[in-house]
Amino acid sequence: MAALLRYSLALKLNIWTISCACGAIVVLRTNLDFWGIFNKLKYILFMVISNVGANLAAESSLKRPNALPFHVIMTNMRLDYVLVRGAQAQQGGVVVGSRHLARSDHDLVWVLINTVPLPKHTKPTWGARRFRPHTDIQAVVGAPLQQEDTHAAISRIALNTTVQGKYTSKFTESTALKMARQRAHQAAPHEAREAWKRVNRMRKQELRAWHGNLVVRASQIDWYAYRTLSHLQRREGWHHKLVDEGNWKQTMAAHFKGIFAKAPSRRTARQLGDTRKALTALCKVTPWRPFTIDELKVATVKWKSGKSTGPDAITHEILRYLLNDDRWGFRLAHMMSDFLYKGELPEGVLKGITVLLPKTLEDPASWGDTRPITLSSSVLKWFSQLLLKRCGGKIQDGAPYQWACRGKQAPELLVILRRVVRMAKEWGTPTWIIKLDVSKAFDSVWQESMGELVGRRVGGLRAGGGGTPGGEPWEARAWLALLEARELNIAVADEVVSVPQSNGVRQGSPDSPVLFSRIIADDLQEALRDAQPLLGENRGPPPPHSGGAFMDDTYLWGYSKEHLQYALASLERRLASHGLAINPGKTAIIHSQPQGGGTFLIGGEEVACKPHGTVITALGSPITFGDTVPVLVAEMQHRARKAFHKNAKLLCAPTPLKARLTLHQALVRGAALWGGQSWPVTDAILRAVNSTQLQQIRRMMHPGRKAGETWAEWNIRTLRGARVALQQSKVVRWSSFQLQHTWELYGHMARSKHGGRDMLQWRNLKWWEAEKQKPKSQRVTHAHRYNPFVDTERQIVRVATLDWMEKACNMPVWSALATEFVKQFDVPWATGKQASIQNLVPNMSSGHRGARVASEAEELTAEQARHLDI
Repeated sequence: MAALLRYSLALKLNIWTISCACGAIVVLRTNLDFWGIFNKLKYILFMVISNVGANLAAESSLKRPNALPFHVIMTNMRLDYVLVRGAQAQQGGVVVGSRHLARSDHDLVWVLINTVPLPKHTKPTWGARRFRPHTDIQAVVGAPLQQEDTHAAISRIALNTTVQGKYTSKFTESTALKMARQRAHQAAPHEAREAWKRVNRMRKQELRAWHGNLVVRASQIDWYAYRTLSHLQRREGWHHKLVDEGNWKQTMAAHFKGIFAKAPSRRTARQLGDTRKALTALCKVTPWRPFTIDELKVATVKWKSGKSTGPDAITHEILRYLLNDDRWGFRLAHMMSDFLYKGELPEGVLKGITVLLPKTLEDPASWGDTRPITLSSSVLKWFSQLLLKRCGGKIQDGAPYQWACRGKQAPELLVILRRVVRMAKEWGTPTWIIKLDVSKAFDSVWQESMGELVGRRVGGLRAGGGGTPGGEPWEARAWLALLEARELNIAVADEVVSVPQSNGVRQGSPDSPVLFSRIIADDLQEALRDAQPLLGENRGPPPPHSGGAFMDDTYLWGYSKEHLQYALASLERRLASHGLAINPGKTAIIHSQPQGGGTFLIGGEEVACKPHGTVITALGSPITFGDTVPVLVAEMQHRARKAFHKNAKLLCAPTPLKARLTLHQALVRGAALWGGQSWPVTDAILRAVNSTQLQQIRRMMHPGRKAGETWAEWNIRTLRGARVALQQSKVVRWSSFQLQHTWELYGHMARSKHGGRDMLQWRNLKWWEAEKQKPKSQRVTHAHRYNPFVDTERQIVRVATLDWMEKACNMPVWSALATEFVKQFDVPWATGKQASIQNLVPNMSSGHRGARVASEAEELTAEQARHLDI
């Protein structure tokens, strides 16, 4: 629909609307009481038609009524005009007795038109693709090679052997349904209506049976059927409101230009050109190493099938087939080496397509509510992975404050943040945690900053000129061609709009997050180094690190307000030199004490601390200085319910339970226990985790209440049945799974060289045992009561002693101790106190619930409080 005009007149309680949709039929119904009003509206309609280039069928040819309401009170109505576009319309009429074909109370309308040739609509070549049916890919690969560009040849093969879309099942009508439709077309007018009702009924039944079969197959871990169901539930049509405006292309281009074209393009090109020129000079004195076939094969090890392609339609599957062929393998290696030698990539490889995804649950109201995702060529991503395999370590290694790099993972940063919270509670030290938000981080960073980073760390460029030994200028020069993006091709509503780009990473390239993460890591490290002299001891040694980041999610912590403010100011200055800025509106600050939080100057604005006990989200997991256990349990249950209800139709299907339990583990457990390795090892959390698992399994079993059975009796019986089903299916309980992963994560952090190990050694139990040997006048003491049993290190020490970090470096020993850790701290299958279930019965005579959620204060005992320093 190219345009839509609505003109309304309100007379008392009557509102009349004319709708003109170019490319669609428009119905104008007349009312004999308001001929004057309609004459005016028709004049406006003719003015609109003259602007959009449409034609009207003659009014005199549509005299017969076509709207025949079934209600006897309503009168018959007819069309005034039929509006068409792209054709000449002269005659029209009404097909009498065809209401059943239109599935409404309107008869069909026919118009005799003289068509004009329309431009052929080209199908998009990007997105997910699959092999054509009955395609012999081996024969295509083994065909004689033609004299043409290698990338163009691969693209031609891909277009000839693949079609758009993933491998999904499609609904196919039965032979009986097709014959019934054929008989309905040939039926007499007085029998046609009943015949078409029969066709519609048969089609609904077959479609319902086909969908039910998909649900049954997906519930038995048929991922092909699961993909089909997901495809049927995809979101479509969300962009219609945005493209209804007449100048939507200009509006969209202006919005994205304000994001991706903020940096002066001439400055970006000049500075990248200077870096390229310096690297070219180093290439003259550095040997060139071409890529080998083995390097190409190593880069494809972790490739997944069914990934979306760029405009060249080249899939991972085709590249694998070509690489395994001797002739094509040599040709592919030569192509990649040629990219490396020239330091540039062809336009067809660099070209990508940007698609938009909605950020909101409702239809986006503006282009700012959409997220651009770029689909790049598989050849470009392959070349980027080759560069990362060869010299990516020079970018990723040596970044102690960045957890989005090789050898680290996001839960490690969560462990550190929770340790900061524990130390603040244990020692009574006023502590701040600041969560920073970098505005439009990946889209705003300057390309010349990333080019300078590549030239310095990979190419070996020195600030004063020249190079350093061990540099790889050939790879660095080719890397510049990857990060230098000049335009975005945004595909919306069958249109492709080009937007200039002068800043931001190249969307869809595997090296983009690596480069951006290193820029954030270097800025954070230098800012904290500048502020380190302001940090002194406070009830023990200061933390070895006062900040950390995962991609652009940056966090600062400390017990000195002056230290944190200085670090913030230094970080802002350094980020600004790369085109980045902190958004004060999305920055969150929490303080460990009810008073004294104050404000911080961020982005020129005063940002106040959140109220004490406020929960902030760090990497998708809640962090708070209040009661931790209830917050973690609530978040876990919310995630579990959300994941379960998303797949409830599959998990509750009438199929064998054992396969559905395995499906439940795959679809729900990961979402529910995200970040669980960083949670404290307490019975309250482990029991809540198992209860959530059992309650969902009980729902999958569809247990009904027996006659005369109370809710308490039903609850006891069904939970016991869920435990039996869990045991018989050999499915791991969530508590056991979480304890195993907690042990593995702490061992991994103890073996790491940067970041995690230093923070685990900060004020650990080994340090505390040494501190207790000092005289009371010299040793550090705790400030107030605290709960020592929510510190995971205490549970680890009970299994691996105080020297657990040294034992973690021995992988066989550490793996052997994992079983003992799970056995010692996992909660029992049943407490043995089955009568305690009566606490869940409402309106008890005692007047209170016996099963309350245990908080940290409730877990303390008087004995622990008396001996907390012993």
